[in-house]
Amino acid sequence: MYSRNGKTFSHGTLMFDVDTSAVEGALKVPKDKIESKGIKSVRSRVTNIKQYLKPEYQELDIYGFRDELIKHIYQVSDLNEIKDQQYQLDEEDIAAIEELAQKNYKNWDWVFGKSPEFTVKRRRHFTGGTIDARFKVDNGIIESLNIYGDFFGTGDKQEVEQALIGKKYEPDEIRKQLSELDLKKYFVGIDEADVVELLAFQQ
Repeated sequence: MYSRNGKTFSHGTLMFDVDTSAVEGALKVPKDKIESKGIKSVRSRVTNIKQYLKPEYQELDIYGFRDELIKHIYQVSDLNEIKDQQYQLDEEDIAAIEELAQKNYKNWDWVFGKSPEFTVKRRRHFTGGTIDARFKVDNGIIESLNIYGDFFGTGDKQEVEQALIGKKYEPDEIRKQLSELDLKKYFVGIDEADVVELLAFQQ
């Protein structure tokens, strides 16, 4: 939610027919937030539109549902009745969209560079021990990193921490920095790919 000049903007997601168990796995909502709303889980708070449709619409897929919405908005029974209302993007439109995407939505500085300070905890137990990494990120940059755990290593873990501090909190950047280290030296008995997946994973 965003408020400015007396106006408030908010967004949401309408789900038509999705696997709500997958949603539950994707949304990591703090337990205290769930409990404060008097609900049992993420799944209990989300639902699909399809189950509320009349029987004659139960066979619709998402595209059919879209078409039904359009017909309802224009109050017609057939989309052919409003085909003159359809707008086709031309090359100039596509070029303008791509320019906007490159300037903003595909621009790391625009997407992440002005983000507020936040912390991330990445923890996983492996056969060779447990790795517990605590990131502090400000404006998209890793400000500090502390790695804890009961793993073994002949190298100083601070070398891994220092390799990432000051770098972008972005999967490809983290992978790039870790690729320059011999991770087997710091995390004996833990597969290097698993270490990279743990530290570079973002959700």
